[in-house]
Amino acid sequence: MDVIRTVTVTLPLVLSDIIASLVEDRARLNIVARLRNRSEIAARFPVLAPDLILIGLRVGESDAVAAAALALVPSARVVALSFDGRDAYVHEAHAGRAALLDVSPAALVDVIVASRRSALAPRA
Repeated sequence: MDVIRTVTVTLPLVLSDIIASLVEDRARLNIVARLRNRSEIAARFPVLAPDLILIGLRVGESDAVAAAALALVPSARVVALSFDGRDAYVHEAHAGRAALLDVSPAALVDVIVASRRSALAPRA
């Protein structure tokens, strides 16, 4: 079973636990850090070297914070989720972002599991 090195940032514990339980049949999320404050991002991300970064977005907040996280760890997949569950964005090393509209739990699991496969795949 794939193990995905994961860092959560300003993501409620209950939400990260729900995500981990959704993924558990296909991969194991190894949560290497839970950052409560975004000021820790620049110092900790390069050392933690996560495959996946789960960022909680506050109401009215842009997912630009996810793009900034990706700039620090370009090999990671960044998933930004609004606390109310209405919005989810995936940021990857390629240009742009993808909005996960009406995301189902199965689709979110696919995105998360693919983050480990992306980390293992050779880079062009």
